[in-house]
Amino acid sequence: MEESGNRVRLELHASKLKGSKFGKSAPFAVVILLSSDPRDAPVILGRTKAVPGTLNPHWTEVFQIDYEIGQETRVNIGVYDELSKKEGVNKPMGSAVFEIGDVLGARGNTKAKKLRQGGTLFARVTEYKATTDDIIAIKLQGKGLANTERAWGVSNPFFEISARIQIAGSLVWHPVFRSEIVQSNLNPIWPEYLVPLERLLGDANNMNSPILVSVYHLSKKGGCKPMGSFETSVKDILTEDLSSPKLFTLMRKNKPRGEIYVVEAMLGGKDRLNDADECASLGQPDGVVGQSHRMPSDGLHSSSTSQVPSPYAVHGNFANDQILDSKSSLTSNLTDDDSCVEISLGDLPPPIAPPMMKPSFLDYISGSCELKLSIAIDFTGSNGDPRQPGTLHYVHPNGQLNDYEKAITAVGSIIAKYDSTKMHAVFGFGAKFEGEVRHCFQISNSLYLNGVAGVIDAYRSFFRRGITMSGPTVFAECIDYVAALARTELEIAERSNSQAYQILLILTDGAVTDIQQTRKSLENARDAPLSVVIVGIGGADFSAMKFLDEFQESVAGGRDICTFVEFSCFVDNRSALSKATLCQIPKQLVDYFYGKGILPFFSTEGGSNYAASDPDDCDIDLNLRIDTSGRMSFVNYQGAVFDDTKYDTASSLARRSKGYPSSLRLSSSQSAQGHVSDAPLRSSTSTTNALFYVQVPEGGYSGMQLQVENPATRQILLVTVPENVGPGDRFGIPLNLYHVQAPHDFNPGMQLCVHHPITRQMLLVTIPGGVQPGGWFSIPL
Repeated sequence: MEESGNRVRLELHASKLKGSKFGKSAPFAVVILLSSDPRDAPVILGRTKAVPGTLNPHWTEVFQIDYEIGQETRVNIGVYDELSKKEGVNKPMGSAVFEIGDVLGARGNTKAKKLRQGGTLFARVTEYKATTDDIIAIKLQGKGLANTERAWGVSNPFFEISARIQIAGSLVWHPVFRSEIVQSNLNPIWPEYLVPLERLLGDANNMNSPILVSVYHLSKKGGCKPMGSFETSVKDILTEDLSSPKLFTLMRKNKPRGEIYVVEAMLGGKDRLNDADECASLGQPDGVVGQSHRMPSDGLHSSSTSQVPSPYAVHGNFANDQILDSKSSLTSNLTDDDSCVEISLGDLPPPIAPPMMKPSFLDYISGSCELKLSIAIDFTGSNGDPRQPGTLHYVHPNGQLNDYEKAITAVGSIIAKYDSTKMHAVFGFGAKFEGEVRHCFQISNSLYLNGVAGVIDAYRSFFRRGITMSGPTVFAECIDYVAALARTELEIAERSNSQAYQILLILTDGAVTDIQQTRKSLENARDAPLSVVIVGIGGADFSAMKFLDEFQESVAGGRDICTFVEFSCFVDNRSALSKATLCQIPKQLVDYFYGKGILPFFSTEGGSNYAASDPDDCDIDLNLRIDTSGRMSFVNYQGAVFDDTKYDTASSLARRSKGYPSSLRLSSSQSAQGHVSDAPLRSSTSTTNALFYVQVPEGGYSGMQLQVENPATRQILLVTVPENVGPGDRFGIPLNLYHVQAPHDFNPGMQLCVHHPITRQMLLVTIPGGVQPGGWFSIPL
């Protein structure tokens, strides 16, 4: 089984935090990896340094986290105001929980959440790539800086280095390092710092990457004031001679504000860190590293060009005059005294150009590649009568999902993170209608359904269409159709500098009837941006599907696109099912695009404004203790554990679906089943006042939508829990309401002919104003 894991890095910033009334806030963030197993404690990954004088902090620390598609990884970010570092007094400013997959699938790999106490927290997740393990030793000195402190005070300067990164199509300066503060000094000498080179390279990932050096003053009142800045590059600040510092003019509002000398900016490898015992404290002052450990200047340039290749660049072969003669020699600095040793190349062949660097799955996801989900559902007769309990398509009245629905929600909820539209194409096969067995048909009036909730709704509604569940089990037509759909969607996406990759989820209860036909369809689909995942539902013989999975892996010269899993192996573990079904998707996606010579795009969406989501139930403030030495521990971690093994229920799906458009018809798939009371109906002389009662299920709340059956008309109704009504309470619904769905292409004031549910008489009703296409409205009987 292919590895689907990556290591990602998490970066944080916040805006408009609610801080101290006296303007001396110093926010810092604590990152906690939440546990998905109730038996395990959450893990404190670390904290940032406090950023004094601002309520809009950009923290420069990064946190490395293991990520695997199909498995939810959640982190709790707590923001605190460091009121007194000596006394260990910290005031909570808010917290939020981010799921790594949600952030990766968001525009610009960035997601924003509002904090309950005020302000917004931003999380950015990118793939961690150790293109170089070099460390750059930086030492700066200021001279004649302009004083920005009022009255008789003197500025307290510190400097900040920012790299250029791309967020949603916009290149922005992103702080990657911040120095200590030098108190009351306009000629500051900062200590030497060790900074990972890859942080400075930015998204361009080469030595010519621009960097911005900014100097700020921390005022006595706690605010930060800019003192000036200058733009340069990593290559330009590198120093070869410590006796000749490089000079840069600090500018602010087009006026010089002092001078900054780069006293030292030299490269070193991991051995530099090991010698300095600095592995755990990157970015801290380095006062123990001797100059004898630095690389000689000649070696510096070769390191900067050979160890930091530009990603995805296709390097051409060397020109003839650049090919080294086999009898020539090279010189290399091998000793501390820079003595040279001649090395003979002998009969070694000339060097060849390095191959193109192979992109990763996250490179494509970060570069505007979206995952599209199509679903094919088995409606053959072997599934049993869906009205009978115990059959595979049976809809449980208590809100529990059947195995088909569990597989749809487990896989669909993961793929939806990487699809901005969240519209899924859904097909059926094996049903008979209009006198013919169909092997590829829509289950709804629309091919594309809105989110997982829309899929479940259409799936449940399909059984009310009067179809006959038949056979045989053939899904080759669905594979052929989705393969063509995948090619078309990629062509459309490429016109807007984006990409699309299709995943076909086939849910079936039995062995495929025609193996050869299915094999041929899969072979033809190898040339499409498509992966096929087959999930076996129930206890039938699935050896044929296992054969298809093994066949895909064994055939030489073709791309593996097929994965088969049995749902029964994961009936009690949602996370394990999603991991098993999606584990090969990253490799299959990369193999397709890379095999076609298609490289990742950069995002072309402009702007850097993000819609911040409101706090939810997961965003809790963990009870954390931070002592005067900075050590952190939990007082308790109640609420810091989530169980990703449990499948959704109708009520949990309803809570997550509240953001769907009002035109989406909710059903018990995304709302809890209401219990119709057995109490006698409250009668009245007028039938318009006749009521039946609905009991709110456990976990219900005001505004929640419930699906119930009208005992008079036998129609399934969608009702809303009134205000001030909670779990276990009952509320009345008029018996004489009948729900009608408007067509998708109706005109305002249009009249519809509908049958009376009891008398079967034809009624003429007018669609009221405000009803959306495909929306529902009620009529009195």
